[in-house]
Amino acid sequence: MMESIRKRDKLYVKLLKSNPRDANYENIEKELREYQAKIQTCKRKLKSDYYAAKFKKREGNIRETWTYKATR
Repeated sequence: MMESIRKRDKLYVKLLKSNPRDANYENIEKELREYQAKIQTCKRKLKSDYYAAKFKKREGNIRETWTYKATR
C-alpha cells in the first residue's frame, strides 16, 4: 500500500512540474486519477477487512464487541 501511495505522489509531482499545454499533461493527469481511484478502493477494502477481523475476534462476547465499537 505504501509503495502505491509513493507512486501516486510521484505522479502528482510529475503533473505539477509538467506544462498544462503539453500533450503529455492529459495522459499524466488521467493516469493520476486512475491511480487515485485504485488506491481509494484498496483503502476501503483494507479498512473493511480490518474491522471485520476485529469484530470477528470479539464475536462471542457482546460486551467486548460494544466496548470496542464505543471506542471507535
